[in-house]
Amino acid sequence: MFIVVLLLLAALVPNAAFADANASTSTLQLPAIDYSGSIFLYEYMPDMPGADPSFDLYAFELNLDSANSDKTLGVHSQIRIRDDKLRSYYNSDIWFQELYIYRKTDWGNFNIGKIYRQVGLTWDNSFFGNVEYFNGLMLNTNYGAEWVDKQSIGTAWALSESFQYFPNEGLGDTDGSLAGRDVNSDADAQLRDVVTARVTSARSLGRGRQIIVGLSGLNGNLKSLIAANRNYDFNQLAADVTLDWAPLSIYAEVLQQNGEPDDSQHPYSRAGYDSATYFLGGLLAHLTDRLAAYFNYSSANYVGQNALEQELLPGATYTVAQNLNVIGEFDYWRVVPHVGGGGTLIDRSLNLVAQYNF
Repeated sequence: MFIVVLLLLAALVPNAAFADANASTSTLQLPAIDYSGSIFLYEYMPDMPGADPSFDLYAFELNLDSANSDKTLGVHSQIRIRDDKLRSYYNSDIWFQELYIYRKTDWGNFNIGKIYRQVGLTWDNSFFGNVEYFNGLMLNTNYGAEWVDKQSIGTAWALSESFQYFPNEGLGDTDGSLAGRDVNSDADAQLRDVVTARVTSARSLGRGRQIIVGLSGLNGNLKSLIAANRNYDFNQLAADVTLDWAPLSIYAEVLQQNGEPDDSQHPYSRAGYDSATYFLGGLLAHLTDRLAAYFNYSSANYVGQNALEQELLPGATYTVAQNLNVIGEFDYWRVVPHVGGGGTLIDRSLNLVAQYNF
């Protein structure tokens, strides 16, 4: 029902480009498809027992875009191709990362299709990722609908908002979560009727300087497909701040997730379902026109798992040529129980990437 209402709103909202009857024919005509993309060659060099090094095609990304003459109505898609599946629960090694129709209006932009969930910061500037990403909280794309808008307030302020609805997330969807961590690899559960809302306020502090503060939230229902009494509300609340002070950028996010109440010994327990407090913080420095360095720290303090998961990731990107970047990162990632001492090393590795953009 929400998608139907959104489609009707998008169709009825006045737009200056549609006011000219003489331009109506050309407005609805879609031109040739524009394309762009990236190729990622990835070498993984672990420093831990039982882990094997690898070198392969991490992804071939192809963006296809088509729009009408005034760019108010169009289609965007991103296709990703690998030699093998990114995660074992993926249906194929070829998939749509994004696929949506968009309509730009005087009342904001309306997108319908496969889109990124907007809760918290979009990304942390790394290649390898962070704890939120591996639990399915970040860079998560699903089929749904959204409204996004941005307003300028004077010359120094800008306000951005988004509202999204996703009817169902479940097995075979394509986020970056590890198998066994969230609903995308759980054949016995679905996350239904997800609603997200996000608002950010950006304040310009002069050339190359700004501060951005964001608040966002999510609410849905985690439904078991095999146990009638295993349905419960699933929600998140996040606050983030980014300070750009050229050549530096500092960012931080705190996200509170209220989810599954069970401990780690329960058969339905998963890290991505657990009630937890997530933290992500980092620093990006543009040292030269070609060289950027960064450091990220991410963590999840789990209630049911009764543990702290931490990941530290320093890295650097060097622009070899206009379309060619080389990325180097070191990842240290572990889980430490709150009681009993010890801990489990998940990953310790050096990661090298060659990225070619076209």
